[in-house]
Amino acid sequence: MIGIGLAFVVLLFGANTTYGLYCQLAALFLLLGAAAHSVLIRKTPILNPPPTALFWLLAVIMPIQSVLVGIFRGTFYQVWYGFAFMLAIWVSRILSRNIGISRIISIYLVATAVMAILCLAFETPDLVAALTMTETDTGLARFSPFENHPNLIGHIFGMSGSLAAVQFWLRKGRTEKLALSVLALVCLVFVIAASSRGGLVSGLFSAGLPLIFLAKAKIGWVRVQRFLLIGGSATITAGLVWSLQGDNWLYFLNMLQLESEGRRGLDSGLTGRMEMWPIVLDKIYHDGGAIFWGFGFRSWDKFVENGDIDNSFVELAHDSGYPIAILLFAGFIVALKKAFAQKGASVDSYLIICVGLFSLLEGVVARYILAIGNPASLVTLFVFCSFSIERLSSKPRSLHANLTNQEVRSSDVK
Repeated sequence: MIGIGLAFVVLLFGANTTYGLYCQLAALFLLLGAAAHSVLIRKTPILNPPPTALFWLLAVIMPIQSVLVGIFRGTFYQVWYGFAFMLAIWVSRILSRNIGISRIISIYLVATAVMAILCLAFETPDLVAALTMTETDTGLARFSPFENHPNLIGHIFGMSGSLAAVQFWLRKGRTEKLALSVLALVCLVFVIAASSRGGLVSGLFSAGLPLIFLAKAKIGWVRVQRFLLIGGSATITAGLVWSLQGDNWLYFLNMLQLESEGRRGLDSGLTGRMEMWPIVLDKIYHDGGAIFWGFGFRSWDKFVENGDIDNSFVELAHDSGYPIAILLFAGFIVALKKAFAQKGASVDSYLIICVGLFSLLEGVVARYILAIGNPASLVTLFVFCSFSIERLSSKPRSLHANLTNQEVRSSDVK
């Protein structure tokens, strides 16, 4: 399990221009070692249970297509990335099956705590500069530790914060709850400091919906509605009172640059993204063959001029073509729907819903839904692979029974 945690932490440095590629390779080999170790211990066939069509699409069709397109176009980075992506998918399946998605997410949250400590230890001046809205030559300072893009920081810590909030409800120990609440708060501060609106909104929604379901299972829908009404009214009232004190409201407006007259304000077309997407889609259409098989993995930086795509679904169409993008999106929606149907029978389903919702929502304004170079996207791969392993219970048990059994297993381990 140490290998999985180290892989998550190492990927925090995956965007570094000097040694980022080596960090990504090191993380991949750490996961490969953990997978090999789990296979030797469990001695379970790799294809048991049989993979779903979604898994075959991710693990075989997409990477092989990218490799062939890369060879044809002479872009050999796509060839390397295609094989690396295939290996990451198979490793994710093995670990999801042998260890379980709940345990993997717990490891990820521990790794997030280590990443947060590293950020605080080495990047505190940048964090303070971002939180105090320091102006730089390129505009407002945004928290971007270890050369990570601010949106990537919002992606990593936005997902971590939402998972920490859901785990806070699932866990029973006071020490665990305290640690998870502190972690969720730190993640929220990092996301705000990065001025990542997509990470903030996606994190709040992907944590809020599972928490509502959990509360409904424990105290009933009537009490949940009453709590939402009273709690929501109290929160809005407190927020209004707080915002009227000095420049508190202006702080968040400026921190998130909601009133910016540049390319980050509310009238900026999602920071220029809505201008870029039609250009990319038109480019795919006029290329001819690209509409069917795309340009290969991570080809946007070589074929898209004047900026990033910053939309996971448009990027899927650009990299793999329309047929695979549509099939993958449909398969993800169907799998997420099954997770919703299973939420009364499995504790893991709430974590899967959290990751799935975050990936879908943030995918509208970010390109990280399918990637192997950062820790949060790696968790998404684990969830994708868990869709091919999790099975609906024929007789769903109550959430209380599942939580009780989880506590018993935890006590046995101790």
